[in-house]
Formats: sequence, structure tokens, C-alpha cells
Amino acid sequence: MWYSKDHGKDGVTATNEDELREALATFYTDEYYMDIVNIVGTVDGQDFLLDIGAANREGIAALRYAGHDVHYSKGEPTDYDVLEFAYYGTPHEFPTDAAVPWAKAVDAALAFLHRPDRLPDCVDWQLKSES
Repeated sequence: MWYSKDHGKDGVTATNEDELREALATFYTDEYYMDIVNIVGTVDGQDFLLDIGAANREGIAALRYAGHDVHYSKGEPTDYDVLEFAYYGTPHEFPTDAAVPWAKAVDAALAFLHRPDRLPDCVDWQLKSES
């Protein structure tokens, strides 16, 4: 998991739910407002990716899952003209209707921890081409 320049290329390793919750709680602070946490899971030599963009002042997050296809979370439309989060300072756009409550993003991360090769079913999803 990578979310901060302080962790560099080493990132943070979370091998159980408590470690993942702790890492996400650290990420979810004002210091990381509108930033992305990048979580990688590997199954049978294939990497799967879950990005979580957090807007903690609003209590929302947006998710991007990259596996066999790229999906974004499907939530309520926002008032944002562009829903954008930064990863190491580089902006990444998400669909403006990708916002979900932070608690759902945490649930999705925990599901991803156990089955990175499947879309977490606690969140609704939309294909990238539909966004």
C-alpha cells in the first residue's frame, strides 16, 4: 500500500485486517486530503489494484479497481465538476458519481485484502468505459 512520500517505494505492508484498518486510518487525515492510497494484491502471479481517493472533509471516497477490467465505484453524484484525487502529486480523475461513504471504502479494502481478484461486492461498480 502506498500513499505518502514518507513511505517511498517501500510502502506499507498490511497482512491482516487490523493492520489494514490502522494504515487506512493514518491515511485518512487532513494531511492526505484528496489523495489516493494505492493497494496491490497478487493472486497466482497476477497483480490487482485498488485505489482509494479520500475526501475526508466530506466523509467520502472514490474507488478504482484494476483487474481484468477497470472499474470505478458507483455512488451518489457530487457537486464537483471534476472529481480528482492526487497520487504523489499527480492528479487522477474519477467519475463525478463515484463518491461513496468512507466506511464503504474501508469495507471494500478489507474485502480486497481477502480476495484481490474479485470486485468487492459491498460497493456498486461501473466500467471505465461507462464513466
